[in-house]
Amino acid sequence: MMKLLPLFVLAFCCSAHAQDSTIILKAGMSINESLSIKNLYEYSQFIYGKVFFKPGDSSSGRLNYNRLLDQMQFIDFKGDTLNIADPGTIKSIRINSDLFYYDEGYVKLIKDSNTIKLAAKQTLRVVNKEKTGAYNMPSSTSAIDSYGSYMSEGKMYKLVPREDIVLKKQTQYYFGDKFNHFILANKKNLLRLYSKQNVSLNAYLKENNVDFTSQEDLEKLLQYLANL
Repeated sequence: MMKLLPLFVLAFCCSAHAQDSTIILKAGMSINESLSIKNLYEYSQFIYGKVFFKPGDSSSGRLNYNRLLDQMQFIDFKGDTLNIADPGTIKSIRINSDLFYYDEGYVKLIKDSNTIKLAAKQTLRVVNKEKTGAYNMPSSTSAIDSYGSYMSEGKMYKLVPREDIVLKKQTQYYFGDKFNHFILANKKNLLRLYSKQNVSLNAYLKENNVDFTSQEDLEKLLQYLANL
């Protein structure tokens, strides 16, 4: 049976800016009433999928990935939206042709070359505040909750009512190993994974000017790595 964790209602509203993919959250309304499902979730609706747990059991349900909370959610028999509890026990999640893994956060598999995986995580991050000094908080966050506050680096920050914060949709790419452990895709981590092939790998990176924020560049890189 799937393990449950209630999803608390988020007490903010937003307005989107198409040009820079930013979203302004305002106090006073439910985020579910004002933030489009297209921005909040991976899919435009909850889709039947299957969760595979490490002990070997599995569970099916209507699933969707919440970008703001970095949580895989499902609809229960009462019609409530819930998070999957204890995600560390998850081996993988299959939704249509997409495959998700959990390693201190969810990632979606893009490509698997057998020797190395490429995955992506798309989230909504706090990047700015509308009134300087209004919140006494840093410029990024890991979660916003129903209590008018958010957690960042283990600290709780209170939001001042009627003050705005700015979110931005962000995509990050990750390299994964055969054990489904994932690290951020960058040059330093790549060279550490392929320490014995640093000379040839550095030559490839220099010749191809690899952009580690480009999915196209990273897919070409994986193809190269498969032949190392």
